[in-house]
Amino acid sequence: MTLLNEARSKHAERIWNEYLKNYKQYPVPEYVKQNLLLPINSEPEKRSDIIIIKDPYPESTSVFDKDHVYASVFKVLNKNIPIKGNTVIDCLPYTPFVTIGDKIKYRAPNLEEQEIARRYLYELIDCVNPKLIILFGNISLHMFKEDSTILKDRGTAFTNMGHLFFPMYSVNYIKKLEGEMKKEAESILIKDIETCSALYKEIMEEK
Repeated sequence: MTLLNEARSKHAERIWNEYLKNYKQYPVPEYVKQNLLLPINSEPEKRSDIIIIKDPYPESTSVFDKDHVYASVFKVLNKNIPIKGNTVIDCLPYTPFVTIGDKIKYRAPNLEEQEIARRYLYELIDCVNPKLIILFGNISLHMFKEDSTILKDRGTAFTNMGHLFFPMYSVNYIKKLEGEMKKEAESILIKDIETCSALYKEIMEEK
């Protein structure tokens, strides 16, 4: 263990609390009225082998709520990769949107919003130093691999900044599909979770 990793481990709770305090100052755009969705780390000493980063979902709540849109996906993931005891964060703590008349249209974050989000995500990775970073969705993937798309690169691990990433479809994407396309995407997500679980097992065996 390097001195830096030893310091992270020894002072994990203090480092996490400082990060969370800083995160609560996130510069949310004025048009956003929802409460800031904070990152979660339910491990008592705030150590974490994995960071799960997912695309924001409108009117989202804690991923541990039984009616959360990711509940069924996390249930499958949790069979081999412990969700509680690791870190979960939305790549943005709100869902960007525009208002057209009296209707709200959700959109991808603009360049400024991406840059702010990226800064906080990089800081989190630096604080936690995870062994694996799981990405759910295209927006989350773009934070670390700007020339990529989730349709092309899902299910394939890559490295960035010396860290290992594994991208998968977001629930947001699958919910927009219908019929056979939806069934196929759900099947692919389950397969990718299995691949990611095997990768996690290899990593932990090398620990």
